[in-house]
Amino acid sequence: MGVDGERLAEASGARTLASLVAAVACAGIALSLTVAAGVITFGLSQSYGFGAGWDRSAFMMTGAAGVLAGAALGAAIRLARLRLRALPVMAGWAALVFAVGYIAGVAGNGLNH
Repeated sequence: MGVDGERLAEASGARTLASLVAAVACAGIALSLTVAAGVITFGLSQSYGFGAGWDRSAFMMTGAAGVLAGAALGAAIRLARLRLRALPVMAGWAALVFAVGYIAGVAGNGLNH
């Protein structure tokens, strides 16, 4: 087995099952927030219409969902101890949430007429 100091050094560098489960949960939260933003935008645009420019409340809702989803994905990266830079991944995911919201809004608006 070795000396206790060696075991501690091995354990600190290893990914634990709990951290991997938490990372998967955080990634699931990010995906759920993205899907929820798309579904809400689709429903609202189908009911009320969707213009060329979003109004402030829709922009704020999508932005908040993007920031929360990006933060959850950043936490997943940290918990899984991946060798990725978290900030570009978080920003990219927030942009993905905006793209999903916009596409869902256009699709819902197409069904409105």
